[in-house]
Parts: sequence; C-alpha cells; structure tokens
Amino acid sequence: MGWRGLTRLLGRGPVLLAGLPSLAALVVLALAPRDDLARTLPIEDGFYALSVAHNVAAGDGVTIGGVDTNGFQPLWVALNVPLYWLAGGDRYLGLRLSQWLGTLLWVAFVVLVALLARRTARRHGLGGDRAAVLAAVVAAGSVSVLRIHHNGLETGLLLVVLAAAVLVLDEERPWTARRIVLVGVLLGLLVWTRIDAALFAVALAAVAARRQPRVLAACALAALLIVPWLAWNLHVDGSILPTSGAAQTGAPEPGRNADAALRALGAWALPPLFRPSLHDRSVPLSELVAVAGLALVVLAGWSLRRRRTAAPGAGTRALALYLGGLVLWYTLAFESWWFLDRYLAPALLLMLPLLAAAGERLLPRRGAYAVAALVLVANVPLLAVLVAAPSEPPAWASRGSNLGTHLNLNYDPQYTWTRDNVAPRCTMAAFESGTLGHFRPNAVNLDGKVNPDALAFRRDHRSDEYVRRIGATVLVDIPSGIERAVGRYRADWRDVRRLPRFVVAVRRGSEDCLVSASAAGTAAAGGGG
Repeated sequence: MGWRGLTRLLGRGPVLLAGLPSLAALVVLALAPRDDLARTLPIEDGFYALSVAHNVAAGDGVTIGGVDTNGFQPLWVALNVPLYWLAGGDRYLGLRLSQWLGTLLWVAFVVLVALLARRTARRHGLGGDRAAVLAAVVAAGSVSVLRIHHNGLETGLLLVVLAAAVLVLDEERPWTARRIVLVGVLLGLLVWTRIDAALFAVALAAVAARRQPRVLAACALAALLIVPWLAWNLHVDGSILPTSGAAQTGAPEPGRNADAALRALGAWALPPLFRPSLHDRSVPLSELVAVAGLALVVLAGWSLRRRRTAAPGAGTRALALYLGGLVLWYTLAFESWWFLDRYLAPALLLMLPLLAAAGERLLPRRGAYAVAALVLVANVPLLAVLVAAPSEPPAWASRGSNLGTHLNLNYDPQYTWTRDNVAPRCTMAAFESGTLGHFRPNAVNLDGKVNPDALAFRRDHRSDEYVRRIGATVLVDIPSGIERAVGRYRADWRDVRRLPRFVVAVRRGSEDCLVSASAAGTAAAGGGG
C-alpha cells in the first residue's frame, strides 16, 4: 500500500469521527497556559527524563540535581534534547515542544497499528482495509492510547519503534546485508528506547534463528549499538541495569504483580472502554472486566482460526514471546506493580490487530461507524476533563477512568506551593521529586530512580542520613516519604503545613527558607495547616 492509498484509507469517515476530537484536545492542551500544560498529560516520572534532556541541552551533562544519572531511557531523552535546546532554557516551552513530539508519535502509532491490523487480516484471507480502519478508530479515539504518547516517558516511542520492527520482520524477504543492518539498527533503537526491549531481540533469535541464521548477525549488531549505554550505566553505579530499574526490583510481590498484570492486559484488550486503576481499591471488579477483555481476544483468534492462509511472520511471533517474557519478568522480579499498565502496553500491538481482523469478519460493512460512535461516547467526556486541566478531576472521572491516578497531581500543589513559598536557595528533597526537580533544580531525589547515591542509602534504610548529608532544609512529600526522610532525626524537623496529598516539613533553624508570610508564620509557630 502506497502513501496515497494509506492516506485515503485512514482518511475515511470512521477514523476522522473518532480521531478528530482527540486531535483537537491535543491542540488545545499543547497551547494551554503553563500550569495547565504541566498538570494534565505528563506524569510525575516523565519529568525525570525531561530534566535530563534540559540539563544536557544546557550543557550541564547527563545529570539530575547535579548528580550523574542513568535513571532514564536514552533514545527518548536524545529526541528531547534538541527541543529543550530550542527552548533556550525555558522549561515550560521545552515541555510544550515535547508534547508536540508526543502528538507526532501518536499519529505514527495510529498509522502503524492500522498496517499491523491490515496484515493480520490478510493472513486470514480477508481484504484488510476494514481491519485497518477499525484499528485506527480504536487507537485514535482512546484516551488511554493518547495519554501513553504524552506522559513525558518513552512509552509511546517504544510502541512506534516496536511496531515498525514487527512490520519489517514480518516481511518475507531475503536476509541480505542491507536487511541485516536495517534490522540490527531497529533492534538497537528499540533497546535504546527501553532496556527491557532486549527481550524482544532474544525472542526474535529464539523464533527465527533456526530458519534464518542471519538474524543472529542483526542481533549482534544491536548488541554492539547499545554498548555505549551499558558502559554509561557501569560508569554511574557499576551495573548495566539503570537505577530506575534497580530501584524497582527490591521486594517483588508476585501475587500482587500477577493481579496488576492481569488488569493491565485487560485494559489494553479494551483500550476505549477499560482504564482500570492498578490500586487495590478497584479489586475485584476490574479483574472480572480484564478477564472479559482477554476472553474477547481469545474469541477473536478462535473466530479466525480456520481462515488462516499464512503463518504469522517472525516479527509477530517474536512480539508474542516478548510479551510473555515481559509478563514473567514484571510478575516475578518487579516491585512497583502500579506501573505495569505502562510496561505491558506492547500488548496493544498484538491484541488490537487481532480484534480488528475479527471485526472485519464479523461486523457489518458499516460497523466501523458504530465502533467509532462507541469510542466517542466513552472517551469524549474524558477528553473534556483533560482540556479543563483540573487540579483535581471530578469523582466520576477519577473512578471510571483512572485519571485521578495518572494526572500529574504532583505539579499542583507540590510544586506550585513550593514555587510560592520556598526560597530557591534552599535545598529540598523528596521521594516524589520528578516534577519538583524539573521546575526547581535545587531539589534532590530520594527514592533512587535517578540518584544512585540515594538508592544506596534507601536500600540500607538510611535515607534519613542521606537527607542530613546533602543538607536538605525543606521537604514536601507524601506522608510516608516524610517519615522515611526524617527517620531517627524526627526531632530536627517541624511539620509546618499539610497540603492535599503532601506534608511540608522544615529543618529547625531553617524557617527563613519559607518566604511567604503565611508559611513563615506557621513555621515560627510550630503548627500545621
């Protein structure tokens, strides 16, 4: 299919009907006032990567808070560095440009997943054009898909590079030197996008090397390309695993992880409808919906089983094995189970094309309009909430869509209160420090995701000593973060303010760090607020 045919296909009514409201919302958000821009789509952890991009662009090195870091995914940061350079030090303009980059990736993803659906349908004796339209309708109209391309992290980039790799590998072509180089570069870029994508290269070797030994040459080239990143990791903290990964592999809970994986996979089986919270309050209803979503995928595959005219290509088979490896890894070895919806997002590339192909077979010819209408009904209210940029989402949106979990509630009030009340000269620290550190450089990370020194102290349960060592004078963090930060030195600190989700603590004798009259008065009185 040439570009003209692809444009004609994706310019059909159902795709425009589902996608134009999302695109309009993205334009409004990208042009929003600075505070609204920062609190809506980018999430807390996304600001770690954006901080590195800003510091590299400013000539300050690969750092956060003046400390060398490897707690980020390098390809995403590399793409953002020129954007922050163009912004000339303006962190809000850099963020705005990064959001536009996310929109370009979102459009690319819609196109690529449509191509995957078309190819899946053709393997089952179908024309494929209607499957491509159905996949594009779901991808373009789903708020959950839109948000992973604008969260400030590498998730959307990973899906785009991974989809491109699957499409290339599914092609039955001779393994010439040119193809080996192309696949090797794609695999290298994939691992530079997120280090766990090394499992995809392993999966590719497992499914294709026996029939096509030259695949191993492409995998070797990919391994060579990622050597600089591994060397940087060794330089920072003596491990090839980034601190962002090491900080989240300390005490896995396989049972809870398996539950979170189930709900994440169910969410990606039904992206327009199902956005579960990966927090315990949603148990057990979301498990039942997740099972229903996965059962729908199984039924889609069953409905197509007798129509298969060609076996899945090496890319699709590697994708399935890669997804299985991700589920095992994040179930058995990962601590932060609440991130699994993001880490298992590659399931979209396997399940959505299969569902779209089954839709082409089972739905009437104009069924794409009905799907588009359903997507609109389920997602336009959520787009309206995002455009309104609330500091707190309405209760119905928080419960029904998980917006309350994924809106960047650390911007307001953690950062905005700090901006108005804490002197810039004073050193701050927090376990939740991504947003704070991006907009206020004199803030130190305590959870170790981007700070190997803090991680070493955290693992020894001595974060309170690290806080003393760095001379932090103000803490603005969630209550459990405050308790870990002050620890055995509680008497040295005074809680002076209670904000939504956060507590403000000031080191005794440093009350002059609070610059507003109300905040300083509270600190002097020794009270809370």
